[in-house]
Amino acid sequence: MRILITAVVLMLACGVVNAQEVEVELRRMRGWYAGGGLALATTGVGEADNPYGEYDDGSGDSGFVINTGYRFNDFFAAELGYLDGGNPQWSDSAIFLPEVPGLYDTNVSLDISAYQASGLAILPFLKRWEGYFKIGLSYWDADSNQVLTPVGGGPVITRNLDDTGTDLLMGVGVGASLSKHVHMRFEYQSFFIDKELLALNDFYQGSLDTAILEVQYRFGDKWDRREGGYWPIGKE
Repeated sequence: MRILITAVVLMLACGVVNAQEVEVELRRMRGWYAGGGLALATTGVGEADNPYGEYDDGSGDSGFVINTGYRFNDFFAAELGYLDGGNPQWSDSAIFLPEVPGLYDTNVSLDISAYQASGLAILPFLKRWEGYFKIGLSYWDADSNQVLTPVGGGPVITRNLDDTGTDLLMGVGVGASLSKHVHMRFEYQSFFIDKELLALNDFYQGSLDTAILEVQYRFGDKWDRREGGYWPIGKE
């Protein structure tokens, strides 16, 4: 989540510079789009009461994303998507879990997917580029396979947890128009998941952090920019 906060601050700073250089007006860029691509999902663990405290990443796994959305104008869009996060891993040592006595070394394999609904605030810059901030909801479904090894020896505990939930989704990204209808973008997004899925105690909070590279196709004829705009692909 700290990466997202930093990225949003940088985007706002770029927006101030861009507003000073370009007279902003709502242009007629709008229409439906759909796309998909590759995703690299990683488990993240941070301090529950301190979002700026210690933060660690687990082992990532590859998956995929598909989405569709509607662009209202240059600066706003709404989007629906599906994320398959693959099987990211998390491991830790000497963890106290309130539901089982003692300290344990934990190894977790997570199978997770999510349906997402979000709004996008978009900042065009240069000619064919744009940055964006995404905020919405992620309805996730996860299956957690856990191996708990007692510190100092003893019976190994294996367990499986199934859980679903809805949590805040946040993301930042940058995109480039390759042609009038083809757009490529890179996104980093994150949403919280229940701590039990990663065998965490009450002092920590888990999340799924995902880097996405995707290609979109834009339908219709409302994707040209006027001459003198940010990236004038076509002319009137």
